[in-house]
Amino acid sequence: MREFVIFISLFIVIALYLYYSIKVKNWVNILTPGIFIAIPSQYLSEILYLQYNDPINSLSAYAYLYFCYTIQYAIYIIFISKIKYINNKIFYVYKIQYSPYILLFLSILIYAPILYEYKDYIFSPRYIYENTRSGYGIYYFTSSFLSNLAFIFILFKVKCFRGTKIIFFIACCLLSYLHGSKGQILSYIFIWLLYSVYIKETIYSLKKSLALGILASIGLVVLFKIFSNIEDGEFLKFLSNYADYSRNSMLVIDSNIGPMGGALTVEENLYSRIPRPIYLNKPKNFGTFYLDEYFYPESFIADQGYPAFGNIGLAYADFGIFTIFYVAILALINGIITKFLLIKVSNTKSISSFILIVFISEISLIPLGSGYLLPEHLIVAYLVAVFIKSWRVK
Repeated sequence: MREFVIFISLFIVIALYLYYSIKVKNWVNILTPGIFIAIPSQYLSEILYLQYNDPINSLSAYAYLYFCYTIQYAIYIIFISKIKYINNKIFYVYKIQYSPYILLFLSILIYAPILYEYKDYIFSPRYIYENTRSGYGIYYFTSSFLSNLAFIFILFKVKCFRGTKIIFFIACCLLSYLHGSKGQILSYIFIWLLYSVYIKETIYSLKKSLALGILASIGLVVLFKIFSNIEDGEFLKFLSNYADYSRNSMLVIDSNIGPMGGALTVEENLYSRIPRPIYLNKPKNFGTFYLDEYFYPESFIADQGYPAFGNIGLAYADFGIFTIFYVAILALINGIITKFLLIKVSNTKSISSFILIVFISEISLIPLGSGYLLPEHLIVAYLVAVFIKSWRVK
């Protein structure tokens, strides 16, 4: 019965994606990154988990969680499908020059102290990642942000030698590997795809999109193999346990924790923005980390990576059974923001609007890992527009 609940939600979500793709006449679009991650992490991994293990969550928890997923996608996708584009094009020209190379160099330079400290583990980046969870955030996140920005800049650079962007892409991926982040490597692929769709106006057919999807899936599996170092016979079982967003969300739904009236959501968005070196007494058990401490105290004390609870798990701890309304309102707000940004990028092809498109497609250029970072991305987009814009022509 639990598998049936998952399949129904998955069927509706895929149908909505197909509906939107047909509507915009492009099988790669703003929904692609989020759907590509959501299907394996929220759906397939849970189905796989149930084949290897007895369910630990109630049927009602499954029903509530996957109803939230479905409502979230349905409201958002249906809302952004109703867009009327206004033909008022203003194209921007940018002084990119050497900025991508400078940003990438700074990214490497900022991360260098961590690499030097863990030089004996240079070929075990996951070990470095797990042992730099506290006190190293300012190095890790700043380096990641600069490399993300550098990659966007190189895409917008008009005059460069043939193959420059591919070499730059490889360099960014290597740096991300040293960060111990497979997700960031995948982000570069999606950023490039979104650039081709919304800036270069490339149309991806169903056949071409399926081919890209298969290649990306193979690449994702390879990345898991590289970072996990698991035997082939145990690999599927490892994947079933890896993406634990849904199970942890249901753990909250089945528990007696909360509701906390939004306190955890406020903490998540407040404390995550304050670097620990600035606020030395910053608590470790804020927002989602409170749930980590509550449900996984041993993992929390070890401080080597925390189980994820997803947006539904955190919301349910705050709002209980009213989470469905909270999720629906957020989906509507995101839909309004997305509609505005899609019209904006269509009319300007600007780097600043593209930065916001990347964020709203669920790729965070500022990988803090928690909090809703739209204000920070707005600031970045504005500063980029101010400092590298040359002129504009109608």
